Amino acid sequence: PPPPPPPLPPPHRPSPSRRIITCNWLHAGLFHLLLNMSAVSNMGVSLERRFGFWRVGTLYVLSGLFGAMVSVVFLPGVLSVGASASVFGLVGAVWADVILNYCARCTLQGSGFCCLLLLTVLNLCFGLTPFVDNFMHVGGFVAGLIIGLTSFSEKV
Repeated sequence: PPPPPPPLPPPHRPSPSRRIITCNWLHAGLFHLLLNMSAVSNMGVSLERRFGFWRVGTLYVLSGLFGAMVSVVFLPGVLSVGASASVFGLVGAVWADVILNYCARCTLQGSGFCCLLLLTVLNLCFGLTPFVDNFMHVGGFVAGLIIGLTSFSEKV
């Protein structure tokens, strides 16, 4: 008789570094992808027009990486997917824009402050539901806010 087949390898568990990189480019279905695409088109395009492709693109990628790192640290056994950290990085960048370019001029006129506040609160509350990684959201938001505060100031 032929020899038995070799045993199957143990299930592969991605390394934390692979998890940090890949999770921002995967989505949990078409609806999830469409929500993220909508957020990117609503916030990312206007930021890109004002501050340029390279600054906003760098912010998007770094926010995603930082949010994923925060998730790996606080939820080591949980696999997360989606561009939520990057999207929240854009939210943080919009807050930085409001702080630097509207509050500094003592006006919120035209800033969209009320809508931004509502959007931020609702999305953070949504992150409290099961199967949503709020560590990723908060990590991306903090990274976007910090990067935005350091690079999105307009000349007065």
